[in-house]
Amino acid sequence: MLKEISGYALTLGAPVSAGSLGMMLWRYGYALYREQLLGLAYALPLGNRLKAGLQLDYRRTQMPGYGTAGITGRLGLVGCLTEQCRIGLQVFNPSGSGGPPAVYIAGLGYEPSAKFLLEAEWKRKL
Repeated sequence: MLKEISGYALTLGAPVSAGSLGMMLWRYGYALYREQLLGLAYALPLGNRLKAGLQLDYRRTQMPGYGTAGITGRLGLVGCLTEQCRIGLQVFNPSGSGGPPAVYIAGLGYEPSAKFLLEAEWKRKL
């Protein structure tokens, strides 16, 4: 990675009565190219074995002579198949508008002990 390129990220989360609130700040680039993101999220349990989350993002890209900004979002679900096995689904920018393409992600996690976690992910951009 070039010395001129820098990346910064900050995430915060806090429990609320029925779920959790979160915030994400992200910045990447250098003087001639910069990407920035501000995200606000909410997640909640849907019973004992399923959790859902929603995040809205304000994204901005800047470079000389060009700049774009827009709102995107992401939806996610995580389900517990067993005590050690979880499955997750996420849709990023489902409409494909506001800049980046729609991305669909599916994942599987297996945690046989507190010291070992095996994960697999499948991703598809449209």
